[in-house]
This record gives sequence, C-alpha cells and structure tokens, in this order.
Amino acid sequence: MNLTLKEGGYIGRNLDIGLTSGCAEINPKITLNAGGPVYINGNLTIQKADVKISGIFYVKGEVYISDTTIDGLTLKSGKNGSMIVFSEGNVNVRNNNMYKDNPGHIHAFFYSKSALGMHGVLSNIKVEGGLSGRRIVLNAVQGKSYNSNPRNSQFEQGGGGSVWFQKRAYQKSENSRLQIIYNPEIIEIYSDLKEQEPIIERIDRNMIINREIVTGNN
Repeated sequence: MNLTLKEGGYIGRNLDIGLTSGCAEINPKITLNAGGPVYINGNLTIQKADVKISGIFYVKGEVYISDTTIDGLTLKSGKNGSMIVFSEGNVNVRNNNMYKDNPGHIHAFFYSKSALGMHGVLSNIKVEGGLSGRRIVLNAVQGKSYNSNPRNSQFEQGGGGSVWFQKRAYQKSENSRLQIIYNPEIIEIYSDLKEQEPIIERIDRNMIINREIVTGNN
C-alpha cells in the first residue's frame, strides 16, 4: 500500500499503521511519503508492518512500535530519508524481530517529552538514527534467544523457563540484541524534510473589506 501526503496533514485522532488486530503470516508492505509535517492528535501505533517511510511526525499522545521494520525513502537531495518522531507521550519500541539471529532495521529518530523505552532481549533490532528524551530506558542482552529448546549446551533457560538464552561465556563474542547507531546526517535529513513544509513568504497589508457602524438607541 502506498500513501502520499504531499503537504503533510492533521489527524485528529489515533493513527494506526499495519495490522493492529488479528494475525497474518506475512506483514503488509506499506510506503508512506509525508511531504510536510504530520500532526497526530492522539497515539501513533505501527504494528506488524514492513514500512518505508520518510517524514516528520508530531504526536500528541504516545508512540508504540511492535513487530515492524522501518526503512527510509530516498529524498529529493538523494539522501536516504528517515522517520523523525517528536512525541509528548511515551515512546515504546518492543517485540520487534523476536527470537531472530539477525537484527531487523529501524531507520528513525525518536524524541519523547516523557519516557522512551527500547527492548532487545527477545527482540533483535538495529536503530539507525538517534534517540532523545527526558528519560530513556534500554534493556538488552547479547547473543541469541529462542522460545524453544535449541538442544545446545551453550544455552540455559530464563524468563521463567519459557526462553532460552546463551550462557554468559558465549555471549561475549556476540552482538547486542539492541544496537543504536547515531546517524550524523540526521540533522541534514531533518532540514531537508523541513524544506518541504509550506512557507509563508509574503503577507498583504491589512485591508478593510466592509465597515458597519452600529449605534444604540438612546
């Protein structure tokens, strides 16, 4: 599904992208190109979707991203774009690429005026962009994790017995299941996206269109 917002937009309620209910074996592929800022007067949920997206999103509520990959669209400048999110509420990124050995990619910059949380224990993700917030909580382990017994002496049970993690001695040579890589071009990408916003270049002088004088009865 392709969706283009040439001049951005205002959404007066929650915005849900992907499969927010039910289940499917294959996540839908969604392309969203925001040519201007998108204001969301509610929550933003991206769930069970493979998304290509570029744009600036201002979210009044909370942001929840689950079981999703996010790639940036190519901008007019030729740079690879990104999803840039400013949220007044909490930002929660969890349950992405669960129990997989290779990381899923999220090209995005997230800012939260409240709390920002990311999880790389069962999930395995690589965030390319950046994070900012009043309170940031990151939870992660190194190595592999499975939801069934791998029948391998490198692993031991954890998570109440429902998850198998690599033993600490074997984790040392493995990557973290949560990797955050700062993109030094994120400011330039933000500037390129801002340039797409409509700008008021000229304001006409005040003009009286109609005048009416009303006098009261004495």
